[in-house]
Amino acid sequence: MIAFMNIAFLVALFLLNSDRIQKAIEICSECLILLNKTDQNSKDQFNTLLLQFYSAFKLLLFNAYRRISDYISAERYGRKLLVLFSESGELEREGDVSLALAEIVESQNRFTDAKQLYKKAVNIKRLAGE
Repeated sequence: MIAFMNIAFLVALFLLNSDRIQKAIEICSECLILLNKTDQNSKDQFNTLLLQFYSAFKLLLFNAYRRISDYISAERYGRKLLVLFSESGELEREGDVSLALAEIVESQNRFTDAKQLYKKAVNIKRLAGE
């Protein structure tokens, strides 16, 4: 399972970088379905590794949807990433996603939401020492 996820991630990343974005989205979506179907014993045993795969595939999806200007889907994955990064204490990544989400929301003329996300990004960046 782990080797499969590694290969799938690399293939999806290659597809994204070679502008075959829809195929990258399909692979990531399928991998998230497989990760969700992993039995509970495996989840306990590989919990940290599975969380890394979840965040890696969701981050790739976030970036893919941003590239094709599907901001609704990008925002959905971005908000999931904020929760994952916040729970795992990954301040730098949380700050980066907050900033990217703020830009997406601002492009949709949702200025109040954008302002809150920009403030959150600044606070997180300060905490991370950036």
